[in-house]
Amino acid sequence: MRYEIRFKGHLGQNTLIWFEGFTVAYSPAGETILCGPLVDQAALDGMLQRICDLGLSLTLFRQLDE
Repeated sequence: MRYEIRFKGHLGQNTLIWFEGFTVAYSPAGETILCGPLVDQAALDGMLQRICDLGLSLTLFRQLDE
């Protein structure tokens, strides 16, 4: 499954290394937008834990239509 994940602010290259395999875009509203695959529930849980550990301000996390 593919997901779209949005954060407040523009994440720097040092932070983006934690999201390898995801495409990165920046919105005019000042958000970082990541899109990419999460293969199973464990990968989803790991992504959410990583976001929490990095202290990022999550604004959107949604599954994209295939």
